[in-house]
Amino acid sequence: MPFNLASFIPPVLYILVIVGSMATFSSLYRKRKAQAAASMEPWFPQSLSRDIYLTLLHLPDTPNPPKIPDSVLRAALLQRAMDVIQKAITVRNSKGPLQTLLQRGSVGDDTWAQFLQAEQTVDAELKEIAEDAMALSTQNQPWAQFIFQTAAEMVTNERLRAKLEEQNIKSQEWAEWWSKKTEKVRSEFLASEGVADAVAPATSPNPANVLMAGKAAAAEVVPERRAGNHSDEDGVLVEADAAPKEAKSLKSTPGSTPSGTPSGSVRKKKGRK
Repeated sequence: MPFNLASFIPPVLYILVIVGSMATFSSLYRKRKAQAAASMEPWFPQSLSRDIYLTLLHLPDTPNPPKIPDSVLRAALLQRAMDVIQKAITVRNSKGPLQTLLQRGSVGDDTWAQFLQAEQTVDAELKEIAEDAMALSTQNQPWAQFIFQTAAEMVTNERLRAKLEEQNIKSQEWAEWWSKKTEKVRSEFLASEGVADAVAPATSPNPANVLMAGKAAAAEVVPERRAGNHSDEDGVLVEADAAPKEAKSLKSTPGSTPSGTPSGSVRKKKGRK
């Protein structure tokens, strides 16, 4: 059977057309995806610590300006590591809820792509920090082993400090509110009791003045009550004291008998004779 080359030309052309179209589509898709990623708004704002570290790292090694010491570079890299760890914590805490919202349809694909890009950026920065720490470490100081641990401790310390400052601000606000509330209640109570005139200023009352005014008002009321009840109480006390005295006088004179007894009448008759 003779070999016919013309029968193989259409399949080969078909395969070439398919492969070429797929390659063209892939290249166009990648370009559009890269353009969309470049035009996409970043998930996190621009890192100031990263810019400072890169500026210090790429300064020229000339006498003017002098060479940047390694301690300054380590401090800048540690600050950058703190910033990246905070971003990593945010990404880890936001990934689960964002997936749930994406499944429910509350979040679009653009937001999810933006989040994935931020996650990849954070991972790349972590690797870059580890490499720079390895370059700055020495044999006596293997600094690359504990840079992330130190940065995590510093992040925790800053969060605790921020919470304490927030609690102090809230406690001051509550103290001011409570002082205003107590002053308002005190003024209303004194006004209802009629002691409001004795208090000096109504706008900013002094607790000591309020206490002295209350004592003075109580001292004026108590003597009036005592003066009004003096006669009745004294009469009751005199009657109560007089009854025991009469009983004692009767007991102390056993020979005394009433005038209506027989012995009394006999004595009177003898006296007349």
